[in-house]
Amino acid sequence: MLLLLLGLLIPTHLAAQTTSILQGTVTDPQDLAIQGAQMTLSGPSQAKTPSDATGSYRVPGLQAGSYNLRVAKPGFATQQYDGLIVTVNRVLVFNVVLAISTAQEEITVSADSPLLDTGVSSSGATILPQQIEQMPINGRNYLDLMQLVPGIAANRRVDEGTDAATPMLGERGGNAIFLIDGMPNHNSVDGGPSAPFDQDSILEFQVLTSGYKAEFGHGSGGVVNVVSKSGTSQWHGLASGFHRNSVLDSSDVSGRSTPFLLRWDPSANLGGPAVAGRVYFFGSLERIRETRQLNFSFPPGIPDFLQSREETFDQHSEIFQTRSFLKLDQQLGRHRVTEQMNLTNSHVTNFLPLSRATSLPSTRTDLDARYLMWGLHDTATLGNQSNPFLLHAYVQYRGEPLVQRPAHPEASPSATLFNLFSGLTTGRLTGDLGQVQFGSGSTPLHLDQHYISTGANLDKVVGAHDLKLGWDFQQTRVNGVESRNLLNQLFATTSDFAQFGPVDSGVYVLRSVAGPTPDDDQIRLRNSYDGLFVQDDWRILKHVTLNLGLRWDYDSRFPNRANFSPRLGVAWSADSRTVISASWGMFY
Repeated sequence: MLLLLLGLLIPTHLAAQTTSILQGTVTDPQDLAIQGAQMTLSGPSQAKTPSDATGSYRVPGLQAGSYNLRVAKPGFATQQYDGLIVTVNRVLVFNVVLAISTAQEEITVSADSPLLDTGVSSSGATILPQQIEQMPINGRNYLDLMQLVPGIAANRRVDEGTDAATPMLGERGGNAIFLIDGMPNHNSVDGGPSAPFDQDSILEFQVLTSGYKAEFGHGSGGVVNVVSKSGTSQWHGLASGFHRNSVLDSSDVSGRSTPFLLRWDPSANLGGPAVAGRVYFFGSLERIRETRQLNFSFPPGIPDFLQSREETFDQHSEIFQTRSFLKLDQQLGRHRVTEQMNLTNSHVTNFLPLSRATSLPSTRTDLDARYLMWGLHDTATLGNQSNPFLLHAYVQYRGEPLVQRPAHPEASPSATLFNLFSGLTTGRLTGDLGQVQFGSGSTPLHLDQHYISTGANLDKVVGAHDLKLGWDFQQTRVNGVESRNLLNQLFATTSDFAQFGPVDSGVYVLRSVAGPTPDDDQIRLRNSYDGLFVQDDWRILKHVTLNLGLRWDYDSRFPNRANFSPRLGVAWSADSRTVISASWGMFY
C-alpha cells in the first residue's frame, strides 16, 4: 500500500495497452439476441457480466493467458468454453449461440480463439508463449523471435541496437518503441532495447509494424509490446540449463578447427500464490558465463611482425551477466496492482564490435553495465461493471550506468590509423600495404542514465464508440564523460616499423576528435517529454470499424508545439476468415 500511495503522489503517465478486451454477442439458434445471459470468466483475471438488451457483452482489462468462459441463462443449455486464449493488447470478438433446453443441461467444448482482429487496422503479429518456450534461440534472447513477424529481418552483420540491426518495413530499427508491461524499455541514447530480460520471465510479446493507434508514441518505427509472466493460483517452478561447446560443432571449412566457444546459462524461476486469491508472486534468476574465441582473421597484406605483435592481444572474449526479475500482483477490490523489479549486471571483456570487424585485436574494449528497473502498475475497472471505465496507470524508474574502456591501453599510444609502405619508392601518398586499425584509440566512456516515466489512460465504451484518452510523460537525466577518439596517422616502411615500433618509425599526424576543452566532453542531458492522445474505435457498421486518433508530442530538446500526429485506419471484416484493412498516420 505504501508503493501505491507513492504512485498516487507522482504525476500519472500513459500506460501503454497490455490488457485485452473480450466482447461479443449471445444469441439463440434463430440469431435473436439473448438478454441477461450470465458470462462468468475465470483465468488470470476473473469477471462476471450479463449480456445487455442487444445480446452484447464486454469484459475489459484482461491479462494475457488461457481462460474458461461459462455462459448461462434459464431456458437455455449452459455453455462452458475451456482454453480460450487471450493475447496481449487485443480486442477478442467471441460470439456465443445458446441452444434452447428445458433441462439443466451443460455443454463443455474446447474454445477456438478467433485468429483475426476484426476491428484493428494495424499490421503485425504476436509471439505466443509456446513459441518463446519451444523454439530454439541461439543466445536465449527472446527478441530474436521478432524475425517471425512479416516485414522484420535481423541483420547479424551490424552492431545490435543500431538502425540497420532490426529494420521494420524499411523503417530504422533505432526508431522502434520497446515496452515492458506497458512501461518504456528503450535506450534513448543509443536506440534499441535497453534492459535485457531472462527469456523464462517473458510470457509473450506483440510486434506492431505499421498503422498502430495514437496511444503509442515517442517513436516512428514499430512497437514491441512485451508482457512478463505473473504468479498464478498454483505454484509452478522451472530450472533449466543451456550449454554450448565448440567441441560439439563442426567446421564449415575443410581442415580448419572451429573457434573456441564455451557457454553456461543456468536459470530458474518460481511463481505462485503468496496470499491465496489476493497476492501472486513470480521471480526468475539467470546467470550467463561465456568464453569464446572471436572468429578473427588478419586482413591481407599485414606483415608477419605486426601479426605476431597483435596475437598477444587476440584473447578470448568473455561475458559475465546476471539477470534477476521479481513481480508481485495484488488484487485489491477492483484494482490489480503490480510491483516489479528487474536488475541485470553485465561485464564484458575483449569485445570487438561488428562495425570494427577489420580492426586488429588491440582495439577491443571492456564493458561494465547495470540495468535497474522498478515499476508500479495499476489496472482498475471503475463504475458500472457491466460497462466500466478501464483505467491504466503506472510509475517507473530506470537507472542504467555504463563504462566502456579500451581493453588493451598498453598496446600503443592510441595509434589507430596505419599507412604501411613496402618501401620508399612506391610513389604513393598512402601505404600500398593497406590501412588497418590497431591500438587503444579512445579514452573511457562513462554514462549514467536515469529515467522517470509516469502516466495513465482511460477507456470507456459509449454506444458504437470505444473511446480512450491519456497522457504520456518521461524525464531523462544522463550524466557522464564522452570518450575522446585519438587518431595517430602513421606513415612508415615495414622495416622501420619492425625496428622502431609505432611511435618512432616514421612521420605521423596525431589528431584528437573531442571537445575543445575537457569540460566540453562532459555529458549532461536533461530532457522532458510529454504526449497527449485521444482515440476512437468507431464501429460504423456491423463489420466495419474506423480507428480514429490524434496525438500531440512535445520534447524539450526539440521544441515544436506543432507535433500533431493524426491517425486514421479502417478494418472491414469481409467474412469470418478475411479482414481487409488500411491505415494512414503521422509519426514523430
